[in-house]
Amino acid sequence: MRVNPNGTSQTCPHCGATVRKPLGEREHHCPECGYQTHRDHAAAEMVLLRGLNLVPVDNRGTETACAGVLPGSETARQVPKARKGATRKPK
Repeated sequence: MRVNPNGTSQTCPHCGATVRKPLGEREHHCPECGYQTHRDHAAAEMVLLRGLNLVPVDNRGTETACAGVLPGSETARQVPKARKGATRKPK
């Protein structure tokens, strides 16, 4: 899954406020909510949040296996939450 990384270090992952800072500033300090962390950590949180927003969850508690409908496909395959992260046993 690809996520647009533009602006991830300029956005607070806790409240969504835009926090402009020069490239040399390595700490993220949000004046809106007070969240503080390393700039790269905040950017990584934003990438994660953007990726999670691409995976819709329906009202039955299942996540779609892909972010949207793939070309040539009518619907996305549904995966029950209970199987999320499950791995197969080796043969």
